[in-house]
Amino acid sequence: MSTFWKLSILLTVIGSAYSGVQYYRNVDKAGTDVALLQGQLAQSQVFMQQRKAEWGKIEELQAKAKLAFAKKPALLQQKDELEKKFRLFEGDFKYLVKSTREAVDKARATAVDQVYPEIKLTDGRVLKDAKIRKAEERQISFIHSGGIGTIPYEQLPESLRTKFDMGTNGLAFALATTERNIFSPGGQQEFEGLSLRCPYVLASNSNIPASLKGSQVIKSVQFYGHKTADIEINLMSIHYVDGFALNLQDSYTGSMKAISSLEGVTNPVQKVEDLNISGIPAKRVSFTANRFGDVLCMESIYIIRGQHLWTVLTTFTDKNKESRPTVNSMLSSISLQASP
Repeated sequence: MSTFWKLSILLTVIGSAYSGVQYYRNVDKAGTDVALLQGQLAQSQVFMQQRKAEWGKIEELQAKAKLAFAKKPALLQQKDELEKKFRLFEGDFKYLVKSTREAVDKARATAVDQVYPEIKLTDGRVLKDAKIRKAEERQISFIHSGGIGTIPYEQLPESLRTKFDMGTNGLAFALATTERNIFSPGGQQEFEGLSLRCPYVLASNSNIPASLKGSQVIKSVQFYGHKTADIEINLMSIHYVDGFALNLQDSYTGSMKAISSLEGVTNPVQKVEDLNISGIPAKRVSFTANRFGDVLCMESIYIIRGQHLWTVLTTFTDKNKESRPTVNSMLSSISLQASP
């Protein structure tokens, strides 16, 4: 055999061997690719199952949305019916409050000249042949064998308190408080011509400050308040006798002196700001001091219209960070109704 043919056969064998090696390499690669594709397919199947479950939830939500949409007209109708019922209830309740107030006022008015042979007061005194001169919400004036005098609510017997619906336990007071609490939008409350928005119901309080009791220049005084662990709110409405000169500075000076003299108060700082509330000049007084390791704060408003003085006093500490925003919101909401 010639050298040419030997070389040709050798090349053929080598080429066949190379082709075989390449084939097996391709088979191994294909197997690897198939295994990789199988893994990807398994992942895709899991992904599709998850998407299918999510789509099922979406379809469920769509069904609920359709059902809710179908119920909407009926719900709106129910809402309208409830609003009508509430308005009717509101009208009936307000009529009850008004009629109760009128009945109480009439009972107090007709009490004049009623005579009681004996009235035992809570402080132990006894009034003989006592004739009523005037019955009010927190006091009754008498002419009796010992002279003439006005007896405050706290000293009157329970029978007279109940008969003339006096004090914070009276029906008229309870109804008025409930009316403010339920029907006042956003906590809007009214106190003898002054309105404010407060998250708490300011209840009438018979505990009038001693400095105001028995004053010859005061015709009447109403005191309202509320106290929480963080904030104390006091509102006073005072009518002075005609001719008595009222002054805003005098009004707040006494309060500032009183709080500055409290035990433990140090480093008092006071700031006075001029305001205009419903066209009426007013003062806002800001007071801070150290007391027993806390920062004592007092924010107050003073308004005078004619012989009528309103004061709104709030006291709190810096412990609760929500106290000051609450106080600022309340004081900034104050307005006066038009004079009658």
